[in-house]
Amino acid sequence: MKILVTGKQVEVTPALEDHIREGLEKLTKIFDGNMDAEAVLSVEKRRHTAEINLRAEGYHLHSESNSDDMYKSIDICISRIQTQLYRHKEKMRTKRRKGSENAPGLGVKVDLLRGEDLEFGTEEPHIVRTRNYEVKPMSVDEAAMQMDLLHQDVLVFINDASNKLNVLYRRRDGNYDLIAPVL
Repeated sequence: MKILVTGKQVEVTPALEDHIREGLEKLTKIFDGNMDAEAVLSVEKRRHTAEINLRAEGYHLHSESNSDDMYKSIDICISRIQTQLYRHKEKMRTKRRKGSENAPGLGVKVDLLRGEDLEFGTEEPHIVRTRNYEVKPMSVDEAAMQMDLLHQDVLVFINDASNKLNVLYRRRDGNYDLIAPVL
């Protein structure tokens, strides 16, 4: 892993550089591919900012943190990068699993996630509830009426006009937004 540490209006001491290197080298336990990291440290008045950019095999992770202590800012940045790496690794694992399964019929599985503090990486999201339901062909007006009847804020359906999967959801102002893929 190549690590470049630079400072803006702050002297990068060997202790700071070692702290960053130790934290980033722990990430190699999560992802063992080629990674390059760039850390930029800066100080403005009493605000210590750490910014880390990590490039690994075709994707880019970025994290930035401000606090009153440089070591604290660095630790928060590394924690955020670690969370992003875990998410990416889980996505890749899930894609491989889904690719091997043959999904029977056309249905939608909705997973609801929750987590204490996803941004700072203190807890990973958990699936709280899974709902499976049939996707029915209908018009956009019928979908809006169905949402009102079922008292739901989101509805996944097949649009009669385009014969494609669409998502209709109720906005906070009471209007609707339609998500329609363009293929």
